Amino acid sequence: MINLKAPFGIASLALLISAGLHIGVLATSPGAYAASMPPAAAFWVALAFGLRQGSRWLAALAFLAAAFGGSVALGFGLTGFGLVSMLFFGIAATDWCAAIWLFGALWRTPGTDESRA
Repeated sequence: MINLKAPFGIASLALLISAGLHIGVLATSPGAYAASMPPAAAFWVALAFGLRQGSRWLAALAFLAAAFGGSVALGFGLTGFGLVSMLFFGIAATDWCAAIWLFGALWRTPGTDESRA
């Protein structure tokens, strides 16, 4: 279960949705994306469950990966057509939502710097 009140909870949920959309791309076009979609989905699931622990360094990595992944998905969505293209747009949207949420959570959450106390 994803705790949505955790600092990275909503971003974790967005990454799980993105992983599900990766599986959707694999289901609708298995020949073209058989090699790339399963590892990508596994990567997003691993990041999503890693974010449940509240690790800031993992959140920073997930922020960069989500921003980059959204751009890659947009590129694939613009060159495709039909349902697969719509799934790629969904991947881009969920990745960017996760990146935006992670940016906000990383910006607001205070670090371990004791001089701020």
